[in-house]
Amino acid sequence: MANIWVQYTGDGTAWVSNPTPNIGEQVTLYAIPADGATLDDIEAWDEYGYSVALYVQEEQDFICNSNTITIQVTFSEPKIHIYVDGNGTASVSNRYPSVSEIVTLYIDPMPRQRILSVIGYDENGNVVRFRNRKVQSFMWTYQTLDIYITIRIDNKIDKRMPIWMYPRLRKCFT
Repeated sequence: MANIWVQYTGDGTAWVSNPTPNIGEQVTLYAIPADGATLDDIEAWDEYGYSVALYVQEEQDFICNSNTITIQVTFSEPKIHIYVDGNGTASVSNRYPSVSEIVTLYIDPMPRQRILSVIGYDENGNVVRFRNRKVQSFMWTYQTLDIYITIRIDNKIDKRMPIWMYPRLRKCFT
């Protein structure tokens, strides 16, 4: 008789149809994410540390070929990913928002540099529109999708700002 151990992290639940099968017996793995979460990964290995091939899907059958199999299932909530192209930083008030939550995006370019564009995409490639502002709020409407926000910051010095305001040159005038 074999033993199958199922561990899971995140918002969901995972189990097998028979945790103590005979070797060679078919077993079904269930990995069900909670509302608003997604199934991210499934890893499995035998008592010697060798990988057991399983797919990343909610229900699957496999043959128990080892005395002990450990299965690790990872669930995650929708997440906001931020990429900054240029000199500056950006953050959001909550990287793991729930549906209908208001999220604030904060963009902080280096002094005398300006925001060229702020554009987002969801996992399906749909565009999420933002304004070119340092602080802006939006309502999170995604239940299971991650979004990816790319912020482009101009690396050229903004000529509209007086030179005495530029921090590196300020000490030259004092």
